[in-house]
Amino acid sequence: MKNKLVYILLPLVLLACNKDEKDTQAPEVIIVNPIANVIYKSGDTVFIKGTVTDEELHELNIQVTKENDTLVLFTANPMVHEKQSYNMNEMWVVPALKDSMAVILSVEAHDHHEHSTKENVKFFIKP
Repeated sequence: MKNKLVYILLPLVLLACNKDEKDTQAPEVIIVNPIANVIYKSGDTVFIKGTVTDEELHELNIQVTKENDTLVLFTANPMVHEKQSYNMNEMWVVPALKDSMAVILSVEAHDHHEHSTKENVKFFIKP
């Protein structure tokens, strides 16, 4: 009985992330906000807005990191699986800081065909 179940479920698992070999394009990522080089202060809300499109999206990673190291200040992984378009609409409140710093918003999109696109925007936060 277990063997029959494996034979039934295995094709379903393999088809779940079906790859259309005709897709040769990487996802498109457009960041509308924040705008490069804008300065935010502690307590400000940074609205992360933009669009991601592809024939068949698989995964989307949104992060704000400190520019000079890998300290992650904000992260979001919205569900985009099998969507063709996604409107980013995230919010991040700048924490209390003792020092000013440059930060990088990175938006990385992956599709089902091992294509990916990463767009970055540098902006600044200060106490």
